[in-house]
Formats: sequence, structure tokens, C-alpha cells
Amino acid sequence: KKSLPEDLAALAMIESSFTPEARSPVGALGMWQFMAAPGHISGLPLARWADQRMNVTMSTEAAADHLADLHRRFGSWDLAMASYNMGYGGVLQAVRRDNTNDYWALSKLEGSLPWETTLYVPKILAAAVVSHNLAAFGFQDIAQDAALEGEEVMVAPGTALSDVARACNATNDELKALNPELRAQRTPPAQEDWPVKVPASKANGCKESLARARKEQPTD
Repeated sequence: KKSLPEDLAALAMIESSFTPEARSPVGALGMWQFMAAPGHISGLPLARWADQRMNVTMSTEAAADHLADLHRRFGSWDLAMASYNMGYGGVLQAVRRDNTNDYWALSKLEGSLPWETTLYVPKILAAAVVSHNLAAFGFQDIAQDAALEGEEVMVAPGTALSDVARACNATNDELKALNPELRAQRTPPAQEDWPVKVPASKANGCKESLARARKEQPTD
């Protein structure tokens, strides 16, 4: 949708193995491993009840926007990926100090880039190459997980995911997998309804069940 190279998805493979709940020792969280402050700046608010860094859709949108911005600044996907790892300022300093915007040249200069960053970009490119050539690398018989197809329904504040699962005739595991950002497995107890993803095939029935349950609730 954002016209970025699809192979950039391999960056999430290196960051988290595509795990929405992945947490690093320094506090980076989610499939794209956003830290709290950069995540908030990127439109991924962190709160007690919901941490949108674990929201697969929102974090992927934020990562794509961030990578697109880095590419505009450097004019290179190699440097954009390096910046995702070590930060924009660090790469800019290396480019200016060593007078080159060639990532591969920078990676060969001792002390120019951190060792982690010199390995980071090749890892992403290698993962992308493997994904396009599974048989050549012996992965042709690996069964891929089915896609998580979810559709949002609006749910009342403070509703447990287990209650939504019953209303949708879905399992608790399905709801947890589709909504990893809900830290307490319930919608935030605010004054507004909250969008909860449910299995797409069950969304219509779920909306009806939730609406019926809301009508049946006693009013003050």
C-alpha cells in the first residue's frame, strides 16, 4: 500500500522472527521492536491496558512510514535499514565523517558502524533471498502458518477477551493471537468502545451477539 519494497518484511524476521510479543533486553517491543518513546512518536501509544507496539497492523504501518522517511533522507535502502538499527543520527554522522553514503563502504571501515549494524543489513538481505528460494536452501517442505485474518468489531470498555470469544463462537487463543496489544486480555476500561479483531469469518455474527448482549445489560 505504501509502495515500499516487499522484501523489507524480512527486517521484521531479523528483529523478532515475526513475533508480535517479542521483547528485547533493553525494552524494545513488538514485531518491529519499537522502543517506547520512538513508538509513541510513530503513533504507537503505550498505556497500562494496551501497548500498540504489539498491534501487528499499526506497528507495521509505523515501521513502513519510518523506513520510508529514512529512505527519503539517505536515498538508499541499505542505509535506511542500517538507520533502523542504529538510529538516524549515528548513520548521518558516519556518512559525514567518512564522506560516503555507500553502506558497504562504511561497513568495511573500522570504527565507522557498530559491529551489530554491519551484520544487520546482510542478515535482512539474506532472509529475503532465502524467502524467494526456499527449495535451494532446503526449506521447500516447511509448512507455513495460516494467515491471521481478523476483522474489527467495537467492544464495550472493560470487556474480557474471553467474553468476546464466547460471543463470537471463537476460542480464547484466537482472540489473544489477533489482539496481542491488549495487555490484560480485556478492552481498556475507558468511556469509549474499543476495536477488537475477531476471526473474519465470524465478525457478522459477533457484532450481532455483542449488540444483543449490550441491550440485555441492566442500566443504572
